[in-house]
Amino acid sequence: MSTEPDEKSQYEDKLEKMKQELNKLETEKRNLQKEVRHSDSRATEMELHRMSLDGDLQRLQMMLQEKEAHIQKLQDRFDTQSRTTASLEERCASLKFTIEQLKLSLEKHRLRKASLRVK
Repeated sequence: MSTEPDEKSQYEDKLEKMKQELNKLETEKRNLQKEVRHSDSRATEMELHRMSLDGDLQRLQMMLQEKEAHIQKLQDRFDTQSRTTASLEERCASLKFTIEQLKLSLEKHRLRKASLRVK
């Protein structure tokens, strides 16, 4: 009979240890579930942030395309103005040369006329 109370005591000790282990495991389980919820929440937050950044990137790419198109338009306009300016400068130089030629011709004509009057 003495073994029976010892056995019972051993089983009670084992039961107590198992209950303690169970409590420890349940606490660990709750902590792990809490960490999983926190990780899920953080993952959702990061996904929303990534989506926001993707939207920002798309907007910036569109703005960049618009700026590049505007720059190209201004470059084309500048090139056209430069060609027009060069053409007008050539025309101006040609007209100055023509004016000088006309002045010389007029001066020669005056000299001949004056020379004819003297005679």
